[in-house]
Amino acid sequence: MAKLKNMMKSLPNILTLSRILCAPLLFYLIVESYHHNHDNTVWTWIVLIMLYSFITDYFDGWLARKLNATSHFGAMLDPVADKIVVIVMLISVSILDVFGPAGYVAVLVIIIREFIVSGAREYSGAYQIKLPVTRLAKLKTVLQMAALFIIFVEQRLQIIPNVKFGEFLLICAAIMSLITGVQYFRKTVIALNNIKQAG
Repeated sequence: MAKLKNMMKSLPNILTLSRILCAPLLFYLIVESYHHNHDNTVWTWIVLIMLYSFITDYFDGWLARKLNATSHFGAMLDPVADKIVVIVMLISVSILDVFGPAGYVAVLVIIIREFIVSGAREYSGAYQIKLPVTRLAKLKTVLQMAALFIIFVEQRLQIIPNVKFGEFLLICAAIMSLITGVQYFRKTVIALNNIKQAG
């Protein structure tokens, strides 16, 4: 019984790790899709793995709270998994050459923001400053994933005629990325100033 309980408590982290493992698989399959444009099997697998990544992004946190299995490791790993999946998917979908200029700018903004925020987190961590994931930042990640999923689906199914809906959502996600990035940077600067004044 104790073993089962421990296994259940480790399930959220297992789901998070499995999401990270989905990233290289998605990259491979999306590149394969690019070279074999009419392969419905590859396309179906990509859609299923994307859906798995999105579903586990919600359920790992939900299970951790439900099972009272929250941990510092899990709290650190979850946003890292989100970043890995999103960045790999952004690069992969960019290969498909489906964006207009604004779409490619959005991709660059999102990727650069992720690296800057990660650097800010690492730097502030040395001063014991915690930058928890905000609701807006989590919403931004959900919007990014939804945009990438729709962008890929639109290669086979037109959602809104003559409108690149997925690219529009990605641009919105890039704007949210900028907003949350500025918020994190501002919080870091304020916290560092407070530490300097206290010292």
